[in-house]
Amino acid sequence: MKKLLYLLIPLLFFSTGCEDENSSDCGAVDVTINGESRNYNPMSGVCGPNSIMMGNGNINITSLMFISICDGYSNDYSISVVAEGPSFYITEGIIYDYGCDIMPSMHYFSSSTGNLSVSDINYSNNTISGSISMSSNAISVYCDFSDVPFSLTSY
Repeated sequence: MKKLLYLLIPLLFFSTGCEDENSSDCGAVDVTINGESRNYNPMSGVCGPNSIMMGNGNINITSLMFISICDGYSNDYSISVVAEGPSFYITEGIIYDYGCDIMPSMHYFSSSTGNLSVSDINYSNNTISGSISMSSNAISVYCDFSDVPFSLTSY
């Protein structure tokens, strides 16, 4: 199942995004990859997909994705993470670092190599703020985000 998810994630690059990094519709996202500050230039369309699933009033799964493009067709990077529970324990994460090229550098991470820290969840506005960090021998990534919209599913 995880391998299928990783294969399908690149397909989302062509259908998700938002107007610009300072858009009140999409929140704000600051990304640093290997010490280099990278612009967040989402595709026009929708933000995310970002979601929180709750069961019996408790957070069960949080899913976040930030996709940036270089121009109308070339990808720069994508950061996606899935975390469980109210402690936001990362179960799977992936970073595609295209650098405006066709073939990305792919890096997988989990709670042992990455961290999702949530500083605020606003259930009135359905926005989330926090940070994602990941470090390995091959790549170091830090993503700070605020007021990013999410969809809420309760069951």
